[in-house]
Amino acid sequence: MGKIGLITWREYITRVRKKSFLIMTILGPVLIAAFYGIIIFLAVNDSIGKDAEKVLVYDESKTIEGKLFSDERMEFSYAENWEGRNTDSLKSGEFTGRLLIPKEFNIYEPEGVVYESENSLSIESKERINNRIENAIEEEKMSQLGVSETAMDSLKTHVSLHALTLDEEGSAKSSSTELNTIIGMGASFVIYFFIFLYGVQVMKGVIEEKTNRIVEVIVSSVKPFQLMMGKVFGLALVGLTQIIIWLVFSGILMGLISFIF
Repeated sequence: MGKIGLITWREYITRVRKKSFLIMTILGPVLIAAFYGIIIFLAVNDSIGKDAEKVLVYDESKTIEGKLFSDERMEFSYAENWEGRNTDSLKSGEFTGRLLIPKEFNIYEPEGVVYESENSLSIESKERINNRIENAIEEEKMSQLGVSETAMDSLKTHVSLHALTLDEEGSAKSSSTELNTIIGMGASFVIYFFIFLYGVQVMKGVIEEKTNRIVEVIVSSVKPFQLMMGKVFGLALVGLTQIIIWLVFSGILMGLISFIF
């Protein structure tokens, strides 16, 4: 084993025996799994435990009245007249918000739709209301044009593209664009994390030895290049060890969390 190998081994053994390494190696997967579990928990509770939003609709144009689709996330009720700026129906908690379709509303130029609520409208709810109105407009247009929904659905076509890659000999192999993208993004994140975290450790290691005046003793036996390469390789092995442990245990814990939910 050369001098670089000895320095690499010493750096590796010294780092992996530190309490900070052991704590972060154990704590890292737990934190990653906990963060993952919190996201799933909030998503599940938001979709299951959340009460349906009740929207009061007044369609002055009578264009899409009764055509807004209701489900377990959003319910539409229809009023005979508009209450103006009176918020009694909202303060009572009976309705989440009120939707006004103006008298001049035109399905070919759908402008002027107003939504009123005491609380700010979330992006998700806004998208849901927009989609319901757009679906109702599409149904009205198909009705005016005499096109049935079945005929409209038959026009929709899904094409699945099968990607192949060619090697130098011209042989075709199956290729997954999605998988390649995920692998590329994952590798980029690991490289960024690796450089950001363990590059700092190389600097700290050099500073510590310089401060303790150990570096003068070491440099008397090895070249500065050998010392730096040994430190870089040693910390690289420490980082790979920790990342591999994180990936394995994080995958196990995240799999258990997914199974539980």
